[in-house]
Formats: sequence, C-alpha cells, structure tokens
Amino acid sequence: MGADGGPLLDQWFDRGRSLAPEGPALCAGGRTLTYDALDREVSGLAGPLAADGRRRVGILAARGVTACAGFLAALRAGACAVPLAPDAPPDRLAAVAAAARLDAVVADASGAAGLSTLLPLLWGRAGAVLTPDLPDPPRGARTAGPARPDRSTHPHGTPTTSPT
Repeated sequence: MGADGGPLLDQWFDRGRSLAPEGPALCAGGRTLTYDALDREVSGLAGPLAADGRRRVGILAARGVTACAGFLAALRAGACAVPLAPDAPPDRLAAVAAAARLDAVVADASGAAGLSTLLPLLWGRAGAVLTPDLPDPPRGARTAGPARPDRSTHPHGTPTTSPT
C-alpha cells in the first residue's frame, strides 16, 4: 500500500488486469495495448531485472509503451525506477545516474544516444541495459520483451557483456 493507504502503481495495474484483461490499459504512440498485452511487455522486462537482482533502474525513454512498461517492470522486479529524459544533455544524464547509483537502464530509440554516457556509470556487475525497441542494440546492451514479428531475438533477450 502507498503512504495514503491506497494501492501502489503496480498493484493498481495488476488489479485492472484482473478485472478487464482485454480492456485498454495504455494508449501511446498510436498504439492501444490491453492489460494482457502490456503485462507481456512488463514481464519481458521484469524477468531479466529480477533475475539479475537489479535495484535501481533508469528509464531512458520517451513517453510511450517502453517508458510505461519499463517503470512497471522495475516495480515488479522490486527495484526503484528513475526517470531519465532522453533529450537531456549527457552531463545531466551522468549526474543523475551517478547520484541514483543506477545498475540497469531500460531505453527506447529516443534514449539510444544517451546509452554511451550511461553504460560506464552503471554500478555493480556488468550493467544491464534493456532495449526492447532497438533492432540493433548498442554494444553492452541486451534486448528484452516479448518477441515481435520483425525481431529475431529470443523473447527474454540476448545477453551480452558491457564494457568494463
């Protein structure tokens, strides 16, 4: 429960899904996703985050499916989500990543340019970068999320190592 006794965001989402799994959960970027469809996106991102024990996840994505799914995935994995503006200057991204001690990032195409700034700053083990919308993820990133017809990656991602 939240500080006011109400449900937390991930609890609110899960409740909506239990009540209307085929109902509209998110309208963004010209797409409408049902609760079940958004849950598949969330699960595809949350799995690798939870398996790796990530605790602080940067969300480097424009408002849309990846940002919403990434935020919910971080919460589902037991991590905190740190919103990062894809159009922020590199020094701002670096300052926020260092202050938050990020150990993972979820990014979409709008945030791809910022990944080169963030990869060296990820804390702990080799940093996890999940890029569900990028057909050619940068070196050190892994793809994650449900398989899409135009992608040939495994639905749980293709792990790679990040530069040290």
